[in-house]
Order: sequence, then C-alpha cells, then structure tokens
Amino acid sequence: MLFERVHASGVGLTIGSIGKTSVSNITFRDSLLYRSFKGIYMKFRTEDGPGLIENVLYENITIFEPVQWGLWIGPAQQVDNDRPASYPCGTQLCSICWPKVPFTTCKGSNVSRYRNITLRDIHIINPLGSPGVIIGSDLAPIEDIVFDNVVVSKDGETEAQRYKNMDRLELFPGLAQPIEDQYVNYVMLSLYVIVLAFFAVPAVVLITLGFIRCIDSRKSRKNQFQMLFFFVGSIMAVLAMGHYLVNINTTNGTYDENNYFACMGVMKGVATGNTWPVPTCFQYKKMN
Repeated sequence: MLFERVHASGVGLTIGSIGKTSVSNITFRDSLLYRSFKGIYMKFRTEDGPGLIENVLYENITIFEPVQWGLWIGPAQQVDNDRPASYPCGTQLCSICWPKVPFTTCKGSNVSRYRNITLRDIHIINPLGSPGVIIGSDLAPIEDIVFDNVVVSKDGETEAQRYKNMDRLELFPGLAQPIEDQYVNYVMLSLYVIVLAFFAVPAVVLITLGFIRCIDSRKSRKNQFQMLFFFVGSIMAVLAMGHYLVNINTTNGTYDENNYFACMGVMKGVATGNTWPVPTCFQYKKMN
C-alpha cells in the first residue's frame, strides 16, 4: 500500500494501533508534516496477542517542528479502557502522560514485533522535543531497522525559514475547521485536577496558614520572624514545584535535539549515510 504526496499535520504518518494482527508492505513517501504532534508514528496497542508490522518504508519526508516527537516506533501512548477514569495516566504499555508526569512508564511489547523497517531521506527540522523514541523489548526486539539519511537539523536554516513563513491555512485548509475532541479535553482536565489536588491546593493552604500565623503572632519578634520565614519559604517551594512541572521535559533530556530520548530493544539497527544523530542502540555503517 502506497501513501505519497501527503501535506498534513495532526498525529503524524501513522501505522497502528495494531493488536492481534499484522501489517506489511506499507510505503509513505514525498510528504511534508508541519508542526504535527508526532512525525512518523508506528505503534502496538495491547499485550493480548502477537502483532507484526513489517516491510515498511518511509522515504523523502520532511517533518517541520514536531510538537512532541519527530519519530516514534514502539508501543502506543494511550489510556486503556479498563483503567479508572480518575487516573488517565495508567496504562498497560506506555502512558499517555510519559515522560511528563513523574512515575509514569513506557515499555516495549513482549509479544508484538517490528521487522524490516526503513527510514530513508527523512529531515526533521527544529523538533520541539527530542528527535524521537525507539522502544522494543528483549522478548520481542525491533529487527532489521535502517535509518538512511535520517537527519535532524536546528532552526535558522533556509529551509526552516521557508516553512515558518508559509501560509498554513492555504497549505492545510482543514486547519480552518476546529476539531473538538471531548475525550482528549477530559484527559487534560483530569491531569490539571491531579496537579491541583496534590500540589497547588496543599501549597496554597500552607501559605495561607503561614501568613495568618505571621499576622496574628504578637508574642515576640522571634515568632514573627519565624512565621515570615515560613511564609517566604512556602512561596519559594510553590515556585520551585511550578518550575519543575513546566520544565520536567528538560530535566530528563526530552529537549535535547542531539540525542534520541529512548532507544532500546533493537536487534540489527543500522544507521547509514548522513544520519544524525545516530540512535544509541544502532550501529553506524559507512557506505562506500
């Protein structure tokens, strides 16, 4: 099956989610993705039976400023249907909140496999996150995957400037039609509620109590100084927590354009041509 000359945004050029089935002989080529959530996205969704994605080619594709990941090959980031609605970050394989929310996880499938995957002449321009994620497992490794001229470049280049100046509505008329996904809105609302319940509300309560005690304390200058110290310390703690939550991706390397965020569970991964950066679980081979 061939998909070519695609100009799009959205989630990306996607294969999956795949469950207990197989997909093979798929080609994407000669395409442009403009500020998509992910760029190239291949995914397995469950562990309830073996799946297979094989003989796949992505060729001559430009991905401009992907919002999350330039490339994703691994498990689906999702919310499982059997998980409590009150905690959307729980999942069987890979949390939709990973890696932004602490203690969430993402692991490769132990029963589903990728085989004979080729990415050729892929240009990722100015990714807002890291170049990508490649996650297999020891029991079901990604086999025979080749990156040939898969290049990540920083902003400031002529080509990047050209995409920045384009008329998005002219190129993608569908952007003029708002998309309201109530389920996604519910997930994001749940995340905000969790943050408020466990961080913001307790912090505000502590600050308020400290301020009240500081005002009401008339016993001595020492007590007033202690309460003022507590009040200022509480404010600093809230600011530090806010900084951590906003910038958590930078603390674990997500915004490092020089490295793939995760690369594991790969068997016979090869990088050739001008591929940069080379994924850490790949071997670089110089072609004659």
